[in-house]
Amino acid sequence: MSDADLARKMAALQQSISKLRQALEPDTQRPAEGRPPSWEALQDALEELEVAQDELQQQQDELAAAHYLLEAERHRYQESFNYAPDGYLVTDAQGVIQEANRAAAALLHRCQDALVGKSLVLYVAAADRRALRGFLSRLPQQPLLEQAWEVSLQPQPGTPVPVALTVTVARDPQGKITRVRWLLHDITERKRLQELPQQERHLLQVTLASIGDAVIATDLTATLTFLNPVAEALTGWTAQEALGRKAHEVVCLLDEQTRQPLESPVDKVLRKQRVVELANHTLEGE
Repeated sequence: MSDADLARKMAALQQSISKLRQALEPDTQRPAEGRPPSWEALQDALEELEVAQDELQQQQDELAAAHYLLEAERHRYQESFNYAPDGYLVTDAQGVIQEANRAAAALLHRCQDALVGKSLVLYVAAADRRALRGFLSRLPQQPLLEQAWEVSLQPQPGTPVPVALTVTVARDPQGKITRVRWLLHDITERKRLQELPQQERHLLQVTLASIGDAVIATDLTATLTFLNPVAEALTGWTAQEALGRKAHEVVCLLDEQTRQPLESPVDKVLRKQRVVELANHTLEGE
């Protein structure tokens, strides 16, 4: 029952109670033996209406509390969605954009409102459009909940932006698609490093390998891309074993006093987007 429906019922009930009270008022002053036979029945009806009014008021209070909690949850979702560091889009099953956060709008060089109602295909580089259209056409028949691949977005205007695309599909109990969520992670820097001339990459690796301190390198998803020999000795992992794993799997730090695991400094750097220092009493775990 909506707030408006409940309010109308409350008003109608209040009106009925008022009319009954007015009808009973003249006979209330009379002795019991002088009251009409219908007086007791009307008095009982009035009491029942007042009980019903109390129950409806309680329902209205509960509905108002639930509405407040729902609005608070919606606001928290909207804040998290809007200010997420990666781009997020919500589309229908045909790829028409219903929601876009700030990061997605920045990637596509459009304001958020301007993206709503547009097809996502328009913002994908021409070379990847056919694959995206094929994915959308197969989506209703596919049972998948999540899929990931790389595409190039085409801002308007602007140059193509490579992104790691993660797609999550939401369905109703009948299996019909209700919405499609698209996570857009900018991998421009990762691509740039991958495309460094071989000589520069070799020189960089030689330099890092010769440093006397342990050195590791990751991409923006905290996946290890380099370990020098000192890091291998310290962690007990060879570069061959470690590359491709998440940093916290290989570099396990413990509190010296409590022996409890500590947050990976790599995860902390990526989360805070700044240089961080290890806490005192930090040990390398096994």
